[in-house]
Amino acid sequence: MPSKITRTRTWGYVIISLAILLFGLFCYRLGRQIPGPQRASDLSFNTAQIGLETEPVTLGGVFDATKVVEKVGPSVAQINTLTERVIYDYFRRPYLSESQGLGSGVVIAANGYILTNNHVIANASTIEVVLPGRQPARARLVGADPQTDLAVIQIDASDLPVAEIGDSRRLKVGQPVVAIGNPYGFDNTVTTGVISALNRSLALNQNTWLEGLLQTDASINPGNSGGPLLDAEGRVIGINTAIIEQAQGIGFAIPIHLAIQVADHLIKYGKVLRLGVFVETLTPELAKQLREVTRQNIPEVAGALIIGVQPNTPAATAGLRPGDVIVELNGRKVASRDDLITLTGEIQYRDRITLKVYRGSRQIQLQTIMQ
Repeated sequence: MPSKITRTRTWGYVIISLAILLFGLFCYRLGRQIPGPQRASDLSFNTAQIGLETEPVTLGGVFDATKVVEKVGPSVAQINTLTERVIYDYFRRPYLSESQGLGSGVVIAANGYILTNNHVIANASTIEVVLPGRQPARARLVGADPQTDLAVIQIDASDLPVAEIGDSRRLKVGQPVVAIGNPYGFDNTVTTGVISALNRSLALNQNTWLEGLLQTDASINPGNSGGPLLDAEGRVIGINTAIIEQAQGIGFAIPIHLAIQVADHLIKYGKVLRLGVFVETLTPELAKQLREVTRQNIPEVAGALIIGVQPNTPAATAGLRPGDVIVELNGRKVASRDDLITLTGEIQYRDRITLKVYRGSRQIQLQTIMQ
């Protein structure tokens, strides 16, 4: 007579075999309901809708990026850095430690200005730029902004090829993009993909929280940081800045409309001029939640809700407080956080700022000076 263990194993085998059979039957019936893959010719459409004039998008979103590369490739720089620091051995004897870094950048002015990421050049004692067909050149740091992870460097030149700047505010999810950079030192590497999502937020490190990012599935690897993300016409729409290491096809770029504003300030002033507030877009839903939690009279208006005010800033001088809602800046409507960032970026040093603000149900006017 078979043992109890033998009978148990036999029933186990029967149950497993039955499960496999049922699963196979399910897959067979499901497969009959799903049509086979379409031919590439079946998937063609009017390329004028996405800004392509010649080459159609084909299966998988792949398009001919050769013209984009020919147009922008000469403007993409390889950035090599050397960082030196003093460290101490076991006997507390100091010695100099050197580490090399690698990144990318894009030429934004013929007289040598190159836009890149702050983390590419941070703490570098030496910055070297290599452009296609040119000799390596020593660069100086013009200015850096850790808050947006952007920096501008400059080399001694007067005839550099300048990349055309696009409009990242008009992008649509699904449109094709090209990334050019120097991953792992392989200079002028080209990858293609699409805009996967807009307005993403990402913690770059403990001190840097980036918002409004472009998400793309174009391959971005170490060494691509600071390089351009381009549209189908070869216009810069973003600065590649980060990836999710545990994932594939998830990369992020800083939108170029923000990057150019930051670069302009860094070139003019060596720093980025800011109002000095932490804000969030006020929506009716957010206003309702805040009223319930804080018991404060938060108005149901479109605007930029002040969450925090930094000391010794134009906002602090103006008398802004957490809970205030900015609805107008210098006579121009502020309906969102992005509106406030855009309008603030257009203000020059020592310009007077007039703010229309809701404080509870009361509307007030505040003034300050950008510095």
